[in-house]
Amino acid sequence: MIDVNELKSRIKSGDLCGTFIFAGEEDYLKKHYLGQMRKSIIEDDTLAAFNHSLFEGADIDFAAIRDAVKSPPVFAERKLIEWRYPNLEKIKESDLALLEETAELVKEYPYATLAFLVSDGDVDLGTGKKESKFERRFKDKLNILNFRKSTDSQLTAWLKRHLDSYGIASDQDTLSEIIFRAGHSMSVLKSEIDKLAFLALSRGESRITKESVLEITSTTPEADTFALSNALLERNKQGAFHALCEMKSRRIDPLIIIGMLEKAYSELVNVIHL
Repeated sequence: MIDVNELKSRIKSGDLCGTFIFAGEEDYLKKHYLGQMRKSIIEDDTLAAFNHSLFEGADIDFAAIRDAVKSPPVFAERKLIEWRYPNLEKIKESDLALLEETAELVKEYPYATLAFLVSDGDVDLGTGKKESKFERRFKDKLNILNFRKSTDSQLTAWLKRHLDSYGIASDQDTLSEIIFRAGHSMSVLKSEIDKLAFLALSRGESRITKESVLEITSTTPEADTFALSNALLERNKQGAFHALCEMKSRRIDPLIIIGMLEKAYSELVNVIHL
């Protein structure tokens, strides 16, 4: 297991030989840091066809990976072999053994980097306190990165950095409102913050406000369900029916609504029993 800071350091130094697993809940961060690794390794895009082997699928073709690893880079010092969306949760024991063998093979070729981009739920990395079987077996053999969901404070700081890059100011309450309406997916938040920044720039404004957030930010099922659960907790019948009608008009899956409400009330029960 390695953390993001170690990955950043290795990308900067170019020490990227080995096998990497990009896993966890937050797709945006997985793709972002894999992209940073790709840029570091593939310095000349005109040679990407020779030095970037890209595969995809739930089942891994280890023979194809071995061939790609052994093939030297063309007019470059390094190459990247990338496999997108393997299902490491349902992988057979024979393939787990092949994964171990492949990781050892990669170490023999200093120019090679092997990276797996894994969807959330397709590999068990435990809970943080308790290691999974996969983690125990591979933590010293693979460079495993587990990108968990960011906290609200981390997201607000991240949103602020993006606004700063546009020269646009904001405040904590406004950034929190964006998260409340758009949810916690960084991919969605990136789109919304770009939209808000472009709106402000088009109007010659140097700051985004709650008014502009309410004006153009799209709400998500997560935000809608919070509105419903809050209304129910406040015994606001009109607000609850309004939130429910809004979700119905947007054809939100009822199971999503029930799941979010169950979570809200479960947390309330836990607080009561403390």
